[in-house]
Amino acid sequence: MNHIIRFGLYLLSKTPIGSGSDLTNSNIEALITTLNISTQDMEQLLTKGAFNLLRE
Repeated sequence: MNHIIRFGLYLLSKTPIGSGSDLTNSNIEALITTLNISTQDMEQLLTKGAFNLLRE
């Protein structure tokens, strides 16, 4: 068991600092209720909005 912890710490020390953002989950969940817009249109609006936020 001790060797597993040591190996994990070794791997953690060898992980580049810049790869932290690559290890995170980047899913977005939106719960929206509307009566006048299709699912595809809503998806396009959300996608454009998310990309605009990431560009800022």
